[in-house]
Amino acid sequence: MNCKKKKSSEKKTFSDRCVLDKAFFFYNKKNYKEAENFFALALEEEENAEAYFFRGKSFLKLGKPLAAMGCFENAKDLAPDNPDIYIEGTIALLQLNFPEKALAWLESHPCNKTKTGKFFALKGSALLQKKDYRQAVGYFLYSIKKGEKSSYILSELAMTYFFLNEYKNATKYFKLSYQKSGIHNIFGISQLYYEALSFKELGKYKKALMLLNKIPKIIDDELFAKILSLQSICYFNLGKSDKALFHINASIGINPANSNYYKIKSTILNHLNLIEQSILCEKKAIEVDDENKRKELQMKQIIEEQANELKNKIEYYEQRTSIYNEKLKENPTSATLYSQKAAVLMELQQYHETISCCNNALKFNPKEKNALKDKSRALFALGRYKEALNCIIKIED
Repeated sequence: MNCKKKKSSEKKTFSDRCVLDKAFFFYNKKNYKEAENFFALALEEEENAEAYFFRGKSFLKLGKPLAAMGCFENAKDLAPDNPDIYIEGTIALLQLNFPEKALAWLESHPCNKTKTGKFFALKGSALLQKKDYRQAVGYFLYSIKKGEKSSYILSELAMTYFFLNEYKNATKYFKLSYQKSGIHNIFGISQLYYEALSFKELGKYKKALMLLNKIPKIIDDELFAKILSLQSICYFNLGKSDKALFHINASIGINPANSNYYKIKSTILNHLNLIEQSILCEKKAIEVDDENKRKELQMKQIIEEQANELKNKIEYYEQRTSIYNEKLKENPTSATLYSQKAAVLMELQQYHETISCCNNALKFNPKEKNALKDKSRALFALGRYKEALNCIIKIED
């Protein structure tokens, strides 16, 4: 990369910075969209593990774990001994809900002697996704022992205890979690809600209500409806049926598509000897249940299709690019191999990576037509029309 060296006394302006410098400038400013763009441009000039790694991290910040995974794969190929790449790749795989692949990445972690608390926490998260709760607890506790005490990890441990029906432990870690994050954001409020839910499961209704009454009023509707519903259950069990009825009616008003709210209301009405109204509520609960099951089945099919598509893309990307990477190790000056790898990347809409691969091909054979063709297509897809036209002209020469 052509970064001009400046005297230490001379201040560097933004326009003077090289492309990679600009990428880090935007990354440090938390402008991840611009950072990703400049990391991609830097990779077109020269492939290196650092640019791939931070481009992947930028994609994660932008909520694009599949794109991030592609970057971490490339970074791993160039720097297989860097443990940070394995950590970030695991995070991307967990966001994609691939716990088996996440565990495989962690198992291939190169630094067995220097595994951090974060490593064990991620293993716990993967096991939690697999519903292997007992093992997950062990890894979370060990990660905390090694100093990983973020509100997220405490929350993951609390949820694991919750799924194990160990509500006393769950309340302890939910409390620690929201004490760290605060209760003026959705994450903190949800932790407080689950602590209250754990107290409800322990039969400690007054404690649950005390916690629920701390929750700020400005929260999303779905969570607010859940809170009102839990308050209703607690009031009912404390013998305050009128208050219970008021709160469950409010829940239904906010979210009429939850059949459990009608079931709770039916129980309260039955207790108040309002039998006909109770029966109507039961019927309504069945209707809502049937509709929800229909929608759930429909959504499940869509999610399964999307998950399979994502899985196939990742596996295809891993297999095809690894084949070309191995061949390029044996023959690093082959324009044809770079061109063939570029075609795979273009198929996966990895436009910047396609351009980088085409540049490598053209470095060894400036007349490699397939490389010029795929480079022009990738440039066109990125809206860089003049550069795309220049490639097309070279094809025709």
